[in-house]
Amino acid sequence: MGSAVTAVQVIGNHETYKQALFTIDGEQFPAPLCSLAIAKKTGGKALFIVPESIATVFAQTPEECMRMLQNTDLIEEKIRNKLRAGDVEFEIQIFPSTGTWQGKTVTAEFKGGFENIEAAFFLLFIDLIKQGRQIYFDVSSGLNVYPAAGIRALYNAATHQILTNFDQHIKKTKTAPQHHLVFYPQVNKENQEIKPTIQPVEAKILKDFPLPREEIEKISRTLYNYINRHSNQAQSIVMEGFRAFNCLTLNTPLPLFFNDIIRFIEETEISQIENELQTAVSRAATEPESPPEGDSIVRVMRKPLKDFRYLRNVLGALALTKALMRLIKEFRNTVTETGVSLAKLEEFFLQNIYRDGGVDGWFTLNKELLTNEIKTIQQKAQGLPRNQPQMLTTISGLGGSGDHRRNFFAHSGFLADITQVTKDDNDNLHLKYSFRTSSVRCETIRKWISLMP
Repeated sequence: MGSAVTAVQVIGNHETYKQALFTIDGEQFPAPLCSLAIAKKTGGKALFIVPESIATVFAQTPEECMRMLQNTDLIEEKIRNKLRAGDVEFEIQIFPSTGTWQGKTVTAEFKGGFENIEAAFFLLFIDLIKQGRQIYFDVSSGLNVYPAAGIRALYNAATHQILTNFDQHIKKTKTAPQHHLVFYPQVNKENQEIKPTIQPVEAKILKDFPLPREEIEKISRTLYNYINRHSNQAQSIVMEGFRAFNCLTLNTPLPLFFNDIIRFIEETEISQIENELQTAVSRAATEPESPPEGDSIVRVMRKPLKDFRYLRNVLGALALTKALMRLIKEFRNTVTETGVSLAKLEEFFLQNIYRDGGVDGWFTLNKELLTNEIKTIQQKAQGLPRNQPQMLTTISGLGGSGDHRRNFFAHSGFLADITQVTKDDNDNLHLKYSFRTSSVRCETIRKWISLMP
């Protein structure tokens, strides 16, 4: 546990929570909620998620309930004034509700869905992670849709964090995210001793891009209702990320070094789309279609956010693309007029990304194949004159490829028909693509690494 901890907990009527003695790592902390004890233990802060349906408990009339729902500061004020938090720093966020809720004198109906609540949690968690916070999500209270949505959102947010840091994750320079789930049994009496269970959230990513090509091609149409004219830009960005990711997983590193094949995109451009989409998703998930209304029953209308799973994956794809662009920028800083230094390519891939089989053993076979291809080029180029570029077909004594696509992937992207080799004055080899003598073009390679037929 560290000082950057945020202990998140869903709460209802705060006046019903009994004071307990929470024992954490042998220390006792008196508090009505475990999140306060964790915040006290770590020097962090607590964040309470309060469903807006709590207005039915606080309000005496439908009119008062509608005022609270229109101005949620009134709900927060009631909780903040009576919550026994001691000297622990805490915040309150009001979340959308779903279903029908009945207080002593007021009934309210909330239209929306599980997806709206899950989206609110997911956006909250990725924002906390962006701030560098370590999340402890307590699922002991509010035992209904909220902990269920929150658990799924936290696992997806942890996965999103890995995608965001993929350039470090793939080189094993950054550890997996450390977030936790917390649970404790019901407190039955004042000052009862409670030992909460704290379990780590274990997340990893699969060897797949967050979206397949067929779903990437739907981004422009689907996102138009959220970010309008920037939806085409979002699709274009994600498609470049898809190509770059495929170059890593399909063991064709050379295209990553050349802008004519994979367009470099600045982080600021991707961040702008990310922020705009997150704002739009938050608005769609939480904002009512109209002010609360009703006489005997208060009604709050929201559309279920049926697109959320897809939107979450688009955000993941944008985060991964941004990380891949950081890798590409690092690669391209070494490119000269004669192309990519073969020694640098070995350093980037064999000694870093593919080292020891790569992350989770993804690249064990890639490393063997790439090592073999590099050794073959080095052997064939031993008699190559200095500063006289020649095609790989020439120095290999081979004819042209019969099946360009197959040989491109079979030889780690070093298709002999288009791979030019140059030896410098220090006998270092440099590689680049040259399309003068082949029917293959940059656009051809772009299609291949886009997995297009």
